Amino acid sequence: MHIRVDNLHKSYPDGAQILSGLNLEINSGEGVVLLGANGCGKSTLLRCMLGLEPISSGDILIDGISLSHAKTRPLRQLRSRIGTVFQQFNLVNNLSVFQNVLFGRLGNDGLWRSLNLTCSQTNRDLAMHCLERVGLADLAKRRTDQLSGGQQQRVAMARMLMQDVQLVFADEPIASLDPRAGREVMDLLFEIVHERRLTVICVLHQLELAQEYAQRIVGLKAGQVLLDGKPSDLSSEQLHSLYNQGAHSQPTAQPTREALHAV
Repeated sequence: MHIRVDNLHKSYPDGAQILSGLNLEINSGEGVVLLGANGCGKSTLLRCMLGLEPISSGDILIDGISLSHAKTRPLRQLRSRIGTVFQQFNLVNNLSVFQNVLFGRLGNDGLWRSLNLTCSQTNRDLAMHCLERVGLADLAKRRTDQLSGGQQQRVAMARMLMQDVQLVFADEPIASLDPRAGREVMDLLFEIVHERRLTVICVLHQLELAQEYAQRIVGLKAGQVLLDGKPSDLSSEQLHSLYNQGAHSQPTAQPTREALHAV
């Protein structure tokens, strides 16, 4: 899925300006990691792309559909093709792993047809296939609140697979996990992304993981794009500049991708 962000501004009633005329284009099938210091706007940008935050001005288009101007039905159809993997796993803790994965069909089948007792055999088989893909088929009957953090994140990814998405937004998906579990989750997430040729936008705060997993790194600072390029084309000094303080490090204009080698 193709994404275009046009002159995006996001501010809050208290006057805080989070995004300041941000422009960005992401091609279908790209694996993009968003980097930047706390408060730079990366999670806000993700939430605006998801429609969880209203934008102040500008626009976001996903596969040509404007999030600001589209009618309800096209937006609903668009969102059914978008999956999320967040730091909070957003599982129903008193239900089984299997039941949580079935909820991935909510956008297609509605609530009642997605429930364990009323769903089709096709969906039951698909849910087990998704659990096998993330290595949790043997835990299908276990309550999700009895799982480790890494296992719960795998359930969230199985639910995403059940949804049959084309675009994935991942907001610090390993922030609450230990290093070993975090790397396992990142390996699995990007294996699935590559297998299915999905577009993925992932917010991280670990530079080394961004360099390892991203096809493209977009660095934000003060609500604008400061860096944008392949990990191999961005130096350590450029990446660390995202976290430097002081007026001299503030972006004054959005650079083009072609000009980034001169940054």
